Amino acid sequence: NEDALHETFTSLIEAEGVKLGKIAQPVRVALTGTTASPGIFQVMAVLGRQRCLDRIDRALTSRAAAAES
Repeated sequence: NEDALHETFTSLIEAEGVKLGKIAQPVRVALTGTTASPGIFQVMAVLGRQRCLDRIDRALTSRAAAAES
């Protein structure tokens, strides 16, 4: 749910010492393909856990492949 996602992101940004946008924006692009969308936690809640993980994995794989080129 959105509250649990918010708590997870909050813990991550505190642990990494960064601002929310530094993490949320790349995740937003991985999930939606664009930098503009409804709230990231809303998007994640609608897509569901597995879809989010699949899309993030695909984005990371694509980025790694681009870096190798």
